[in-house]
Amino acid sequence: MPIKKIKDNLSRNMNNNLFIRSVDSTTESCLKYVYIEVSHIDANSYEKIENSNYFKDKQQVNYLQETLARGYIKHVAGANSNNFSLSYKKGTNDYYCK
Repeated sequence: MPIKKIKDNLSRNMNNNLFIRSVDSTTESCLKYVYIEVSHIDANSYEKIENSNYFKDKQQVNYLQETLARGYIKHVAGANSNNFSLSYKKGTNDYYCK
């Protein structure tokens, strides 16, 4: 079933289901995208946070945990989507939640 990109890594299919794009890196020679269906995302307020795997909508903050074969979505408990941000530690590849 065709999937159309809405913004960033959020997509929608013909049945109006929403998906987050992740990467299947099980084979070194070929990188392919996989789509994880999400039912709890508000597409209108969806926002990917910086260049990270964090994303939010008007109600919640989530994290895309990428795994070798697919990935899954983790809800960030206690995070306020109105003022959630990340800070980057200079000289490392580490992000810290604020």
